[in-house]
Amino acid sequence: MSARPYPVPDPDSAPWWEALQRREFVLQACASCQRLRWPARAICNDCGSDRWTWAPASGRGAIASWTVTHPSRTAGGRPFVVVLVRLDDQDDILVPGHYDGPPDGAGLAIGLPVEAGFEDVEAGDDGRRLVLLRWRRAAQGVERRAQPVRSSDTRSRASWSSSMCTMISRLGWSSGRS
Repeated sequence: MSARPYPVPDPDSAPWWEALQRREFVLQACASCQRLRWPARAICNDCGSDRWTWAPASGRGAIASWTVTHPSRTAGGRPFVVVLVRLDDQDDILVPGHYDGPPDGAGLAIGLPVEAGFEDVEAGDDGRRLVLLRWRRAAQGVERRAQPVRSSDTRSRASWSSSMCTMISRLGWSSGRS
């Protein structure tokens, strides 16, 4: 039995996972209203269009929330941090991921500027490699540009993203780096 399960992408999320493998940060964009969205889904929540593309995104944002996960010591687990990041590209998009910083969350604060990074991990029983999103503190002098929230479904996205943080914590995808 594998200690780290391998995700099974669905038709909506497969391009996201493929982009991560290429170390690219992308968002789904509505072809009709140009609204960005994450997580990926077949229908635009703003205009109802079923036409969309994948667009490169800045990979910059700010910490909206975080949790420190303490896996069982008997299983050899070490604490790690999962963050929820409000993207600069569109501030009603919240994306979870591991934080590349102290495993106790020291120094984290709401609003802390971060940028996307990528980490190779082993997943599954067959030694497959997987690239995961790993947020890191933004380089000094990086300007943040936030846009106003324009969507009516911000609350549902935040709830989904919080659930995603919980899922990432339970899957135990942590490199164990300190």
